[in-house]
Amino acid sequence: MSVCRLLLIVAPPDPFRDSLRVLVQAEPRITHVALADSIVEGCRAIKQQLPERVIIDSNLPDSELWSFCTLLKTLAPSPHCVVIIHNHEQRTAAQARALPTLLAGFRSESLFEAIFCE
Repeated sequence: MSVCRLLLIVAPPDPFRDSLRVLVQAEPRITHVALADSIVEGCRAIKQQLPERVIIDSNLPDSELWSFCTLLKTLAPSPHCVVIIHNHEQRTAAQARALPTLLAGFRSESLFEAIFCE
């Protein structure tokens, strides 16, 4: 069974992020969950400790969102990243960067499959 010692959620502080945090904290394979409200905070968190997995909400009001996703792929080891999308434009942008995506409204099983796929 795969274990994740650190999962970083990069998402604006809102009920969606709170629900996502509660859901992933309930998963016994995830030891610790860190939160970042913005791309800048996400970069700071990664510099402090590289997470094994990252969930990014594409509704972040940040023009650097897709650059951040590309940056994650250059890290060694590269954290597994899942982008939560909310519309077709976000899906297209994520697919252009070969990023795994989940459409908002996903089932919890789909989230954990995306997080733990290797």
